[in-house]
Amino acid sequence: MAERIINGIPFDANAIIDVEGEVSYDYVLFAADLANWLGTYFGNGILIPKGGVMSTEFQVTKTDVTSVSIAKGNIVINGRTGFLPSPYEMAVDYASTGKQRIDRVVIELNTNEEVNEFRPLLIKGSEADSNPSIPALIRDDYLKIYQMSLARLLVTEDGIQTVTDERIDDDFCGISQVLIGVKPPIPVAGDSAANISYDGTASGLSSTTVQGAIDELVTNVYNKVLPASSWVSEGDYYVQTISIAGFTSAMKPPIVDIIPNTPIESDLWGKIWKIETVQGGLKFYTKEQLSSQLNIVIMKGE
Repeated sequence: MAERIINGIPFDANAIIDVEGEVSYDYVLFAADLANWLGTYFGNGILIPKGGVMSTEFQVTKTDVTSVSIAKGNIVINGRTGFLPSPYEMAVDYASTGKQRIDRVVIELNTNEEVNEFRPLLIKGSEADSNPSIPALIRDDYLKIYQMSLARLLVTEDGIQTVTDERIDDDFCGISQVLIGVKPPIPVAGDSAANISYDGTASGLSSTTVQGAIDELVTNVYNKVLPASSWVSEGDYYVQTISIAGFTSAMKPPIVDIIPNTPIESDLWGKIWKIETVQGGLKFYTKEQLSSQLNIVIMKGE
């Protein structure tokens, strides 16, 4: 048989019988071969049920000051899949008096012959008086060990103080994605706008997250009132100035509109002749004194 240039899967193996009657096969694949193949389809991370959201899969929770529980779940590491069918309790040692440390709860894939399994482990960090270092994950082909972090624990002489979830962080664990075709985003229960990236190129906002952009907008939005009684005569106009801290005459003109936008208010709003930024606020001009109050919203410019 000619030398095989490209291995493939699946193929039937042909039996080869030598002169002594020993049987061998021309197409033999091992677990590592299957893992390599599956690894081209599924990225590392926690597996989420179809149509589901990230919630409790492999979630680490504090059960008391010296123990945590790992919720059941499925995980993919380098083409292999691990299944935790029921919650797993893990003991955590106290830190020494006056000391603190950071421990990590990890799922380890160890393919050494003497181990050859997935297993939950606690990686104990080094103690320090303050600001302890976070223990590194082992990801070493030579050692045949690959660890993914579920959570880190801050531990003191009084036991576990905090549990920080690391499951959705791609650097430490992440969510397994199909690697072929388009990767749709997977919703995460309890996820927030702070975790969603934002490109402000078009809007001009400087924030890099959705939450930051919202906060930036809220910070720069003002609800104000133009009372009917506050218009004063100034030359050919009636004018009214409202105070807004931080406004200057050199600012880019803001976006101003009325709320709510009813036909009557629209008619009155249409009589506003000019709006200009002044030191400490906005100045409104109209050619006739308006008979009703206007509720306005202002979005600050640069």
